[in-house]
Amino acid sequence: MSFVENYEQDANRLKSKRFCREPSYFFSCDDIVARKMSKRDWLSQLANLSEVMYKQVDKTILCLLVLAKNCSKFLLARLKINSFIFCFSLLVIAGAFFTPISLLGVNRLHLLEKLEQSPPKWIRNQIDNDLSPSYERGISVNEINAVYAAQNPFNYLVKFTIANNKVSIEYKHSDCQSRAEIFHKQLSLLCSLVKMPDTVFLMSIHDAFNLSLSIPVFAMALKKPYDFNILIPDFDAITAGYQVISPKNIVAFEIPWNNKKDSLIWRGSTAQASIYGHGEIRLDNIYDFSRVLLCEYSRKHPEIIDAGFTFYAQGAENIPFLQIYNKSKISFSDQLLYKYHILVDGNTCPYSASGWKFFTNSLIFKPQSNNVQWYYSFLQPYEHYIPVENDLSDLMEKLEWAKEHDYQASIIANNARQFAISNLTVEDNIAYWYHLIMAYTLHLVD
Repeated sequence: MSFVENYEQDANRLKSKRFCREPSYFFSCDDIVARKMSKRDWLSQLANLSEVMYKQVDKTILCLLVLAKNCSKFLLARLKINSFIFCFSLLVIAGAFFTPISLLGVNRLHLLEKLEQSPPKWIRNQIDNDLSPSYERGISVNEINAVYAAQNPFNYLVKFTIANNKVSIEYKHSDCQSRAEIFHKQLSLLCSLVKMPDTVFLMSIHDAFNLSLSIPVFAMALKKPYDFNILIPDFDAITAGYQVISPKNIVAFEIPWNNKKDSLIWRGSTAQASIYGHGEIRLDNIYDFSRVLLCEYSRKHPEIIDAGFTFYAQGAENIPFLQIYNKSKISFSDQLLYKYHILVDGNTCPYSASGWKFFTNSLIFKPQSNNVQWYYSFLQPYEHYIPVENDLSDLMEKLEWAKEHDYQASIIANNARQFAISNLTVEDNIAYWYHLIMAYTLHLVD
């Protein structure tokens, strides 16, 4: 039975036991107002406040204010403590309140709402497609352990285990640590909110994973066609890496289309060699790389394209000629002022860029590519982005179309933003992990 067919049945089966705890309130406004607070009361309220759950946030804030008001005279006069200790106490209260609500950029209220909902159809289809090779044969836990034990450390595989709602990780190369810890923290967050099934899986910490093993591997990006691996939201996606204009919230902040410049903006590195299989960039293969071509278009057409390199790597640092494409960095806030953006693959999908560009209300130009991420299957050309050839040979033509069809371009830009707001927030991305793990675990054997 496919994921699409059995998801609702399985969700109902697990619903009764998946939530670790019900939201519970530990005191009421009336209790606090009526009570003469003793030292024991104060300490009890301070401890209990750290346990306040999530569905009564407005009431909690009111109680916090009442609590502060009723405690102030007691703390300053009755206990005769100084103002520094009083302020520190209030900071402890604030910390106790805000920590459960937001951790690593995650709004727990919003995440809980996402987890209680059935996933959108595109997510069901994507998970179903990724898991379909496993429907008949299953996924052997013993084989997972054997494959991991035999792996070369430079394959950068990490083994994740969830047991008794606790997450543990194993890896063989120290370079895996930073990214592995990010996923560990966010999966642990899931476990703190819901009852997760006992499971085990392998994840690639590489930017992309192109090996074919006897068991499926979770990967942040893959190259089509891929048969036996599983796409996952990347480490930027699950830590709100798209929030590039802090302290403004890019999900809520929007620059009107008519206030943007009629030109395309791009900044990035020369790192692109591995997607073409050339190894390092050389003087004789420079124009095989679309990032170089983009910068050359910018040099010839500065009135409509502003593109340049801010970092040289993979051999490009040894080619003085490429310095003509060097440009200064431009802030993300300033990049939002441009109508047109482009997603040019690097060593794989440019997920650090795509994570925020779809929120910008700017028109996305996306070269054709076999490199894919977990949400690419939903994106439709001329509905969410403008497709261009991989060698950018039609980029100028498509830019002219956009300028001549400004209203249609604005609609496409808004479609992309609305998709991102509804499907690519950090809460959506962690919820995707939840639905994937629930479905994946159904196919574990041994």
